[in-house]
Amino acid sequence: MSQIIDYADVLLRIENTLEKVHNDLREKRYDAAEEKAIVLVAETRLLLNTTIIMKERANAIRKQTPSV
Repeated sequence: MSQIIDYADVLLRIENTLEKVHNDLREKRYDAAEEKAIVLVAETRLLLNTTIIMKERANAIRKQTPSV
């Protein structure tokens, strides 16, 4: 059984947070921007881990498929 990995949710959170960081920086709210940037790093790490899992699963499926 294959489990679907939802990477879109993580991407949307990254996009939303990035926009908030941008707005904070434009309004010179540097402390708020810094806090959101830390969240951005965490979300990006989640995305990286998600892509690693997706790649590992794709490689595992490829290894199970017999060659022609």
